[in-house]
Amino acid sequence: MQPLRSFELGRKAQTFSSEFILAYIIFLLVLTAILFLWDTTNRSIITSERLYDMENSAINAVEKLIRTPGMPNDWFSTSSTDDIISIGLANKSRILDERKVLKFIELMSTSGSSLCPTGIIGSNNYNCSRYLLGLGKYEFYFELMDINGTVLNLNGTQCATGNSPHGDYEYMLTIWRSAILNDEIVKIKFVVWK
Repeated sequence: MQPLRSFELGRKAQTFSSEFILAYIIFLLVLTAILFLWDTTNRSIITSERLYDMENSAINAVEKLIRTPGMPNDWFSTSSTDDIISIGLANKSRILDERKVLKFIELMSTSGSSLCPTGIIGSNNYNCSRYLLGLGKYEFYFELMDINGTVLNLNGTQCATGNSPHGDYEYMLTIWRSAILNDEIVKIKFVVWK
């Protein structure tokens, strides 16, 4: 009887070991699935937060451009741009001033740092405009078009400026708005990207 009893104990031990290994494998599979879902969810949340921040910044910037005159109101005609606090292209909400549009395009095209507050070395007007518009960590591209989608040419100046999206970018968002310039409806394309 003794040998039979040891055989039964050995068989129970083997069953226990195989059940333990099976449970351990199932536990590892479930744990791996949970960690994968956790990582995927976190990435999705981070992406959503970044896109929300980008969209909020882009909308604020384009609305600031087309709804406000800027500060001071005559920022486009001052000889020293050190006094510019904000850039706005409108005289009234959505009624753009051609002189402000042309000055904005001109300032973006120059490489001087006249828009930058004193003390910022190595910054160009494009980078300073990003901060004046509240887009510090994002790149932007601005186009002013007629109703048919053709980029406007005012006094020989193409109404497009900024840094157009190229190559690899993590996120990109395009905001479209309409306004009035010289008694005609125009479309504004404002692209923000990172």
